Amino acid sequence: MIVILHDFTENYVTPATLNEQSVIECLKNMSESKTLRNAWKAISTIKNFSEEVQVAVLERICTMFLKSKQQIIREKLNLKPQKGREH
Repeated sequence: MIVILHDFTENYVTPATLNEQSVIECLKNMSESKTLRNAWKAISTIKNFSEEVQVAVLERICTMFLKSKQQIIREKLNLKPQKGREH
């Protein structure tokens, strides 16, 4: 599942394209992706979760994954605010 999320976000969120619109577009396409839903369904049906629970958990996983992806890009581009640094 992590590999699928990583590959999916690579199409939208890269150091060259990181902006608010690219993140929104990525989340929108994640919510519509049959590939992501099918991969998640294969995992979550093992535990017999209801479809509502499956979708809610997948939404949170996608959001957390995308936030961490943004953080990694910010760090690579040295855009992350540094604590204790005087201006």
